[in-house]
Amino acid sequence: MTQQILQWNGPTGPAPTLPKPQSGKTQTRFTKAELKKLMENIAIESPEAFKPANIVGAKEPATKLYRPDFSHKPDIEATLAKLYPDLDDPVKQIFERPVVTNSTQWPWCTVGKVFAGKNDNYVSPLWTGSGTVVGAVNLLLTAGHVVPWDQPGWWMRFVPAYDNSAEPFGSSYVSDVYGYNPNDTVEPYDYAVCKLYTPLGNSVGYMGAQAWSGDGNYTDNSWISVGYPGAILNAQVPIVDSNIVVTNVQDDGDSKLLEDTFFGYPGWSGGPMWNWLEEQPRVVAVMSGYDYTSDGTPIDSLEAAGIDMLNLLIWAINNWQ
Repeated sequence: MTQQILQWNGPTGPAPTLPKPQSGKTQTRFTKAELKKLMENIAIESPEAFKPANIVGAKEPATKLYRPDFSHKPDIEATLAKLYPDLDDPVKQIFERPVVTNSTQWPWCTVGKVFAGKNDNYVSPLWTGSGTVVGAVNLLLTAGHVVPWDQPGWWMRFVPAYDNSAEPFGSSYVSDVYGYNPNDTVEPYDYAVCKLYTPLGNSVGYMGAQAWSGDGNYTDNSWISVGYPGAILNAQVPIVDSNIVVTNVQDDGDSKLLEDTFFGYPGWSGGPMWNWLEEQPRVVAVMSGYDYTSDGTPIDSLEAAGIDMLNLLIWAINNWQ
């Protein structure tokens, strides 16, 4: 299928109506032992997905291809060929990315952009990331390092289906966070679940989740990921990779770090890795980071997954409803 080449010219349309700013209430880190203790009397069942009746569903993404103008200049091509000698077409594989154009359809609308800040300064975020409504109408799943841990006046705002400053379903600030702080390192347990002040899942629905103790289910399937990387169109649109293959799994007990071919950039952190399992969209991991060569060149994308992620969601479903 031929795709159009997309160039971003800045935001269009009226400014969105933002919710009243609200700082976060609580941040709670978990240890594996604490999480195991919390789960002793909770039934372990994979969270199911939910689609609102008034939302159009779309199993596949509709996309336009983004390719920056500079990417095919001879000096850029020569540099990329040296940096990535194993890639057949490094310009294509590094710079070209499909932009999701049906982001208001389910389940694509459950994915959105996360803004994080401190000092009750709601107009100047410290950074942005990605996240998904998973398991319940008021639960956001993202990466642990997206959370502004221990920052005074900390806040997080989630915008599902964010696109060029448009907020078609509104947004919500985060009231509480339960998760792990990896201190800017890539870890198998780099995930956090956030309670939203506004239950956006009533409007956008939510994805389910799944985890396995073995590695085969991760390596034997292909996966989808959606996120808002800053290097692609200034993190203004959702980017998708629809054919991710896990090449290696690093085990850390009930947490896992999945390795696959590099596809993301900073800002994609917290974005879901998922696919249709038993006719439901189920998240199995979140984008955590990258593996680098000695000269700083990213070579692998890394996602946090495992039973601990699933348990974290199940605990939130049982305690934050």
